Amino acid sequence: MPIPASLRQLVVSGAVLALAVGCASSADSDQGRESSIHGATGGITQPSSYESARLLSEKFTEIEDVGAIPPACKAAFAKATGESSFALANPGAPYQSTDVVTTGAKLPWRRLIYGGLSSDRCVLYYEIGGFTTTYAVVVFDISAPGSAKWIWGGVDGFEVTSFQSLLLQIGRGTFRQNGGRY
Repeated sequence: MPIPASLRQLVVSGAVLALAVGCASSADSDQGRESSIHGATGGITQPSSYESARLLSEKFTEIEDVGAIPPACKAAFAKATGESSFALANPGAPYQSTDVVTTGAKLPWRRLIYGGLSSDRCVLYYEIGGFTTTYAVVVFDISAPGSAKWIWGGVDGFEVTSFQSLLLQIGRGTFRQNGGRY
């Protein structure tokens, strides 16, 4: 007996959904997180539920000066942003806010807005200059001495007004993946 077209379509739709769910769950692996640094667009808009809960329960010390960022986190940030060395301006400091490059001192393309350190996490929320301003956030695991490991990153958010509101937005999935422009 032939299978009706509507049932075949339902079976195919279910298979596509199962494949999508499988891909999304595999994106929680370290390899999935690493690939998002380099341009993969897995569509992940928030860290795992475990990581989100962890970020909300951690006690963070807010960063107001990039000098307070641990060296390993600076190196991981440079790698995530595709820079040869760490380049992030302090809050309110000059940075390359437009795509018009002027003569004079070379300014970083990114400027810290909010940052925080816990015993094992480094969270940096910053603006990226260029044709339009982009806002991005990255989260690193700094639990191993002298090391920083990529956890998650996203862009945009919605009216981030404090470090606490940043953590809440990360947990709610407000940030989107953009193919790795961090």
